[in-house]
Amino acid sequence: MKTNSTFLKYAVLLIVVLAFSIQVKATPPSSYNFSFNSAPSAMQASTAFIVGNKFKFGSVASGTDAIVTILSATGGATVALLDDNTTTKPEAFSPKINVPALSTGTVEFKIEFVNGGGSPKVIDTLRATAMDIDGNSTLKEIDALDMGPGCLLSYLSTSLQINVVQTGTQYLATNVAGMEYAGVDTSAKQVMFTLANTNISSFTYRAGATNLANSSTSRQKGIYFKGFDYVPASTMPVKYSAFDAVVVDKSVVLSWITEQEINNNHFEVERSFDGVSFTTTAMVLDGFENGGTLDAFRHAFTMAYLVRYVQIDKLRKLGKSHEKGNEYFFYKNHQEFGERADSLACVMDLRNNELGFEIGEKSKNVSKEELKNLII
Repeated sequence: MKTNSTFLKYAVLLIVVLAFSIQVKATPPSSYNFSFNSAPSAMQASTAFIVGNKFKFGSVASGTDAIVTILSATGGATVALLDDNTTTKPEAFSPKINVPALSTGTVEFKIEFVNGGGSPKVIDTLRATAMDIDGNSTLKEIDALDMGPGCLLSYLSTSLQINVVQTGTQYLATNVAGMEYAGVDTSAKQVMFTLANTNISSFTYRAGATNLANSSTSRQKGIYFKGFDYVPASTMPVKYSAFDAVVVDKSVVLSWITEQEINNNHFEVERSFDGVSFTTTAMVLDGFENGGTLDAFRHAFTMAYLVRYVQIDKLRKLGKSHEKGNEYFFYKNHQEFGERADSLACVMDLRNNELGFEIGEKSKNVSKEELKNLII
């Protein structure tokens, strides 16, 4: 565990962890926007699942129906079943696609939402998640969603299972790992992606596969109308076990304890007067013996104690002179206390000096032990 603290004069504060790890996009979990539970009814005389035909799903939401049109088919792909609920949950739109041997085949659907009278119904926020984009040694599945401009893409960007590419307003995911997952499981987030947009009444969905086998195959496809959280816990750089903020006079003392830090460079404390716009007011380096919590304490405590005997302006000049020397060492690749000094550490040292001046001015009559506790 590591204990960190800082002492500030601001009321609204935010701790920001800056790390070397890559952040991933995420969509918060939500309930289903729409449920394709009812059996589809043909909107023309032909009930065949062929290009051009339309099918209606009644009451996918309160006062809302869905119209699914088979727009196109490539590579000899055909629709075996328009909505097969034997494998997926009934809430999903789950077409089963036939792909011929030695072919890349897809079928594209247009999904429109209408009111009871058949007029387009604009959806405030629509989320669609393409699921189970898996494969094997001879087959790689393909899914694509197009919701027009202004979409938000969410997926597990650290996954090596699928490759997601944007072309215009379409997002196409292709399986690259060839790993098969049993059934259609929403816990297999490494083979899923979500697209979200606002104020739309329709979108397109394309599904199929590249089939390298010498025989045709049928693949169960599906989209759920909800978002998923794609942030893996293992990628978060810092795990906290405690965080406290205590008001002392007109100041705020922040203290936090971390149980785990992965590739963490430093913490930033930000302030805001409106809760919207934040500016950085302090940094706490961590992860380095001579560039983190121990070094921060050493600078703050030394200056807090010396203000009892030396004027602050003289101590400030001394501190700046010392840091100029450290910056020189930085450029010459020398070391201070066994570590290579850097420009960020110099800035942090000066800020901790100022923190020491402030605490020391208010605490000239306390013991050394009490002064240590104030700094910590």
